[in-house]
Amino acid sequence: MPTKLSDSTDRDGSVVSARPNNSHSHQNPYTLPVKLPPTNAPHYKLLALVMTGRANLVKRNSLRDSWFKDLDGKEASARFVIGTSPNNKDGLDDALKKEMAEFGDLIQIPSEDIYINLPLKLRDMYVWAAENVLFDYVLKTDDDSFVVVQNILKSLPSVPKKSTWWSHFRCNWDRHTGGKWKEVGYTADKYPCFGCGGGNVFSQDIIYWIAENSQFLLPYANEDVTMGIWMAATKVQRKEEPRFHVDRCQNDMFTMPELKHTTVVQFHQNLVKCGKPCAC
Repeated sequence: MPTKLSDSTDRDGSVVSARPNNSHSHQNPYTLPVKLPPTNAPHYKLLALVMTGRANLVKRNSLRDSWFKDLDGKEASARFVIGTSPNNKDGLDDALKKEMAEFGDLIQIPSEDIYINLPLKLRDMYVWAAENVLFDYVLKTDDDSFVVVQNILKSLPSVPKKSTWWSHFRCNWDRHTGGKWKEVGYTADKYPCFGCGGGNVFSQDIIYWIAENSQFLLPYANEDVTMGIWMAATKVQRKEEPRFHVDRCQNDMFTMPELKHTTVVQFHQNLVKCGKPCAC
């Protein structure tokens, strides 16, 4: 008998049942079969997934030398996510294999690692998370962002464990009609609300919903906008938090994006020295 999923929306309003009835791959004609992680897989309260380019070793090392040190590997952990390079055309396969072996924090997903594929990369990394790790929440961020792990973990108990998207949101934004984010697949004048890319936390059931429906989810011009479009027709509750994706350093911030790698390291040195990332 195939494993059965619960109804797509639970009585308590969650997007999907986060677990099928057993730990085997489950079959459903309207969802992509997801192979669940083994029962002895690591279980984290917070799993941070960091989108990074294959060539961005300097940025990855700046995170390893800064806020990755605040992840205890028990309550919270992080993985860098890269894509593929067909036929090793960027010449980095061997170096990346060595990096994976040395640090154990680098995963590769199937989509080709090019800018236009970021929505596919986002989708594939959530499929990987659903199939390989046990977690309560996922934090999506980028390799140029500084994350104050302690501030997020301290506030996490106030975040519902079902159907919750915790971020700093942009709403009522005009659809891009030109430039690198030119939108051709989405035709409405305005985008649905979407979270700023430097920091998004999702409850477990949202990640499972994406994984289970991944073959039906269309990619759009930008991964942040794409997530907003995917979530627009669901019962996901947006929990606004302006301390994500701040545009200037704040000692109580959660994440700050678009930083030089040296700034990321300096913020962490300040945090360690005096408990204030901005300055001591």
